[in-house]
Amino acid sequence: MMSTQPGGVLRVVAGESHSLALLKSGQVLAWGFNRDGQLGDGTTEDRHTPVFVKQLGGRVLHVYLASGGLHNIALLENGELKVWGSGNKGQLGIGGNQASLFPVTVQGLQSSVTSAAVGRHHSLAISGATGALQAWGSNVYGQVASSNTAAEALKPGAVILGDVLLVEAGWYHSFAIKV
Repeated sequence: MMSTQPGGVLRVVAGESHSLALLKSGQVLAWGFNRDGQLGDGTTEDRHTPVFVKQLGGRVLHVYLASGGLHNIALLENGELKVWGSGNKGQLGIGGNQASLFPVTVQGLQSSVTSAAVGRHHSLAISGATGALQAWGSNVYGQVASSNTAAEALKPGAVILGDVLLVEAGWYHSFAIKV
């Protein structure tokens, strides 16, 4: 069993109703509201004390959580993105609108991911050495940079910006800084 003492914690991120802690071991703890499986423990039970996120499949380098969203992203050491929680707007990038109680791999990313961001109902990732940006999820306000604001992007799609250094997301918007 890994230590959950403060000395073992690298980063804590807090959302509207749940929180995540990235441990030095590369494991992730979660606690709080869990209606859509956003704690990643295989249940929908709320947790008042931290539980380990299960089935991550590798060492986590970074965790991302939206302040008003109910889904999470973990960037693994091998550049893979794992997502879990609510998927009602396609924000998990797994080809549908279903929730996931365990971390699953985002489908269709161009190459190894270097950074990501999480909005309320959308997600973004920077891939590879070229800084290619991809986005998926709700596009009601153009947050995934598609001209079709009536549709949801259920899988990652390319955002034509060129070399992207940094990406961030808010509730209903996104921004990127180019190299």
